[in-house]
Amino acid sequence: MKSAIFSIFIFIGLSILVAFNTPDKTQNNKFKTGWYFVSNDSLTGIRVNSDYYKRAFLIHPTPFLSCKYFKKLTVKDTTLYSEKMDFLEIRYNKRGARIWAKVTSRMSETEERAVFIYDDKVIIEVLASYKQKTGIYRLHNEKLSIEELREMKKGIINNCR
Repeated sequence: MKSAIFSIFIFIGLSILVAFNTPDKTQNNKFKTGWYFVSNDSLTGIRVNSDYYKRAFLIHPTPFLSCKYFKKLTVKDTTLYSEKMDFLEIRYNKRGARIWAKVTSRMSETEERAVFIYDDKVIIEVLASYKQKTGIYRLHNEKLSIEELREMKKGIINNCR
């Protein structure tokens, strides 16, 4: 009888734990600006919305590359195939460049996806097809204007000190 009651308490306790750990319950989290792996695990993944995609993402709760590894941010534009393209160029410091190379190598082998989060929103989702050793990433989202990219740059600089 005692073991049955104990089992019921364990079951109730685990149910409560799972209920409070669901992605929908973590909407008030404040994420660090940076790169996160997309998760397939609904128990450990945290739900993050995006103004730029028509879906939410489950992400790993810890960034693999946060803004503390950013060395320099530059808003630029270029023309590619006669189309103007605005982007935020992120240059990583030495350690950040090593992390980025290691992660992009892993992603190219495993087809894992990553997202860049700023202001608690997914800005872009990426899938790496090769190891990126330059230590530079050009963040481009066609829905972001050059003014919005400049504001993002300012926000990253001001909030990552």
